[in-house]
Amino acid sequence: MILFDDRIRKKYHPGKIIFQGADVSIESGLTYLLFGDNGSGKSTLLRILAQDESYIRFRFNDQPQPNFRYRPDQVSYMQSDLVFYRSMKVTDLFRFHRDLDRRFDAMYADDALTKFQIDRTAKIVSLSDGQRKLVNFILCMARRCDLYLIDEPFPNVDLKNIEKCVRMIIDRQSLETTFVIATHQIGEVETIADHILWIRHQDIINESADTLRDETARSVESNYRRDSPC
Repeated sequence: MILFDDRIRKKYHPGKIIFQGADVSIESGLTYLLFGDNGSGKSTLLRILAQDESYIRFRFNDQPQPNFRYRPDQVSYMQSDLVFYRSMKVTDLFRFHRDLDRRFDAMYADDALTKFQIDRTAKIVSLSDGQRKLVNFILCMARRCDLYLIDEPFPNVDLKNIEKCVRMIIDRQSLETTFVIATHQIGEVETIADHILWIRHQDIINESADTLRDETARSVESNYRRDSPC
């Protein structure tokens, strides 16, 4: 099932064009690795898919079906920064989500806090950057949704905990569940990704990860590094 299919144009001000007629197609049951240079539009694309940001459509005449074939409440969207009140403890933030969100699985979240050894009584402001990133990831994964949009889940997270995060994603993968994961740490995600969304020159390359590897005899990360030399 196609969840989203459109050709998009997005700009913020004259001279700052993010997408210039980029084709985007998201299919149910797949895991997408979203990557590109800083400022290329990864977070912008996630906000569009989360229906939090508008864009200019290119397909009015040849696409009678709606471009979004899911409701916003079917989306679990992890923004790059954790949103919280400075006075909150970890347990306060999780209780807040439990009370307001019928899709929030409190037992799953509690088990994940134990897995990552995060102190529930700690004030969020006292957590390290990596721990806050893990709290944000847990909040996203604890929602029972059809589409997961995850923005930069791994900065400042140690290797062992990255492996736990990847395992949580694998455990949630199914024919009905879709992931779009934006990251600069391509090598950590490409092994579980079905497709890539590679943002280049205001366009998006959307193809099978296996196809790219087979055609180039290189990993996805190696292809990106080769295309963007230091």
